[in-house]
Amino acid sequence: MWLENLQTGETKISIDKPNLTEKAYSCVVIYEPQIFSLIKQEGKFSIMDAYLSLAAEHVILGYDHSGDNLVDVGKPESVAVAEKLFK
Repeated sequence: MWLENLQTGETKISIDKPNLTEKAYSCVVIYEPQIFSLIKQEGKFSIMDAYLSLAAEHVILGYDHSGDNLVDVGKPESVAVAEKLFK
């Protein structure tokens, strides 16, 4: 298992553990408010770096939302798609 940026090919971490499942990061996030006081990075940084730092002492969980209806409504052309899906 490794954390890899598929656009750049950069590998951040490699872990040899049998129970890990490879997933993609979708940027759909629900944070416990306490996380903000735990993040040590400052300025502009990759959230993946913060997750990796925190994972040494904290549980980082993921959710498999395969099959869910997700739409990036930050794009004006996607608003109509969202309106059709969620009426």
